[in-house]
Amino acid sequence: MAQFLRLMSAQLLSSTARDLRHENMSLAEVASLYLLDRDKALRINSLATALALSLPAASRVASTLVERGFVARAEDPDDRRAKVLTLTAEGTGLLNTLSGNLVGEVSRVLATANTPVSNRLAQLFGSMVADGMAAPTKPAEPGDRR
Repeated sequence: MAQFLRLMSAQLLSSTARDLRHENMSLAEVASLYLLDRDKALRINSLATALALSLPAASRVASTLVERGFVARAEDPDDRRAKVLTLTAEGTGLLNTLSGNLVGEVSRVLATANTPVSNRLAQLFGSMVADGMAAPTKPAEPGDRR
């Protein structure tokens, strides 16, 4: 099991690293998109806490995402001094692509591991994909810049 988890981690981390390089994004920026997708809206101070960043660092991350069109920033209706961040359609589209790449990597690892545990996981994962919980895409090859 430990070896399988290491293999899975290596594949997912290398896939994420390729995506980050291709999109010219930091891990904090991508993590912010996933957090906004999960929570729907976040104040910058909540984003800072979730990412263990200082408030100025989280503000820079947010500004970069706003400038790139992935996130919208607006006044918090409950406190006009605070700013609320939400995903834009472009941000959601990027997350769909990144998530699809991860699903592809998981599928590839499960298909090649061929152990009792990985076979059971492959069945479960296949059911999730069939139910629309994940949409696989062709995984990027090492060095692929898409």
